[in-house]
Amino acid sequence: MNQRISHIKKETSIPPMVGVLIGISFYEISDTVLYLVEPLFYPTLLRIVGMVLTIYYLSKASYKRLDSGITTVFNFMIFWSVIMLLRGSFMGNYIPGGPYGGVDLVRRAFMNSFGALTFFIPLMALMQMKWNSLYYIKRFAIVYCAISLIMTYMAKEQIAYGQISEGWTTIQDVNGEFISVRTLIRSAFPGFGLTLFGLFCNNYIKGPISLLFPIAIFFFFIAMAIGGGRGDTIFNLLYLIAYFYLLIRWYPINKGQNGRRSKGSRITRRVAAIVLSLGFGVLLLYLYKQTDVFDYVLERAFGTKQLSTEIHSDSREILVRDFVQDFNAHPLDWIWGRGVNGSYVTHHLDINGRRAWMEWGYLYLVLKGGVVYLVLFVLCMLHAVYLGFRKSRNAFSKCLSVMCLMLLFDLSSTNAEPQFTTQFVLTWFCFGMLERKEVLMMSDDDICDYFDVKNHKRIEDK
Repeated sequence: MNQRISHIKKETSIPPMVGVLIGISFYEISDTVLYLVEPLFYPTLLRIVGMVLTIYYLSKASYKRLDSGITTVFNFMIFWSVIMLLRGSFMGNYIPGGPYGGVDLVRRAFMNSFGALTFFIPLMALMQMKWNSLYYIKRFAIVYCAISLIMTYMAKEQIAYGQISEGWTTIQDVNGEFISVRTLIRSAFPGFGLTLFGLFCNNYIKGPISLLFPIAIFFFFIAMAIGGGRGDTIFNLLYLIAYFYLLIRWYPINKGQNGRRSKGSRITRRVAAIVLSLGFGVLLLYLYKQTDVFDYVLERAFGTKQLSTEIHSDSREILVRDFVQDFNAHPLDWIWGRGVNGSYVTHHLDINGRRAWMEWGYLYLVLKGGVVYLVLFVLCMLHAVYLGFRKSRNAFSKCLSVMCLMLLFDLSSTNAEPQFTTQFVLTWFCFGMLERKEVLMMSDDDICDYFDVKNHKRIEDK
């Protein structure tokens, strides 16, 4: 084992899985540049760089079929995605504003964050992971988390504006265009999937630097509350709850000579987690009682306050109503959807009377691939969650399961649809790891070695 670990540490080339994540992160960085730094040329250039990096590292990777009971369902989901691509590109093309030429179709497939090829991201689950990937992912997660905190500090005045805007949640970006405070906050968190992965795998990041992740998520939570983002506020609170659950229940503890967890270490860790949880709880209570941080979230959820010159708090309800009416007029579309470029009739936030995007993730999957695709997607994620929690020998698998579970929760908003984001890509990587017995059967000691956890005492070395 020690020879294998030393071999992994000596390998300095970036593993394909990590390279793909870096490439995808450029898509998110492009949004940061678009809203906070420069106009359109630079974001487009960043996306081209991200696309080239992603394709390059995908070509360097090796692939292997999944070895679990969900393989048939997964394969059928990919087959269904091919049908969706054909239906959306060559048959029944409902794309708003079309028809488009070849260059436009390539742009929509590769350059759009919700491009057609995002439905084939699950294929990345077949990528064989080099174990030194965890060593690199941990370090890149720390870097992106630090960047997010810095960007949040740089945008503090714009974010704070949401608190004093008297119900208005739109401000001007660097180009003089009006954007929502929520959009600006999201753009300050590039590589968010890496930050989320670092939060759930926090036990494998030792020292004070590990606190960056819960702090970053907490700041994101507060900023979204200021900006009136209902979904993001709830989900970031959910991320923190999952973090504390893992911290108290599943994170591995240093073991004694007999291979059992040290009672003193277990008690110390749980007491520390409880104290930290109570500290966050007291701070939340103070913010709720003494400030108006959560006012816009509550107003958006239960009130009718005008949020901008055009968008009201019931915009999602209007879109859902139009979506259901349009699909009811074509009942078979409920089954197989309208393809990767599919849209529905609406005159709210529309392009030429149609809209190709839906704020509710589950309906977005139905729009593109029907109930068939939705069921296949959910079954794959639920199976991975089950394996991680019920069939694994290590806490790392529990962390991967939480990533998959959070994606299912996030589908009730706008964060988890197929898109070029580190969260969506990394979650399918997690799915692929959970669907392999070699990952489920590994010990926590081995996982700590692959993460390069310092001062971790292996039982057989004692």
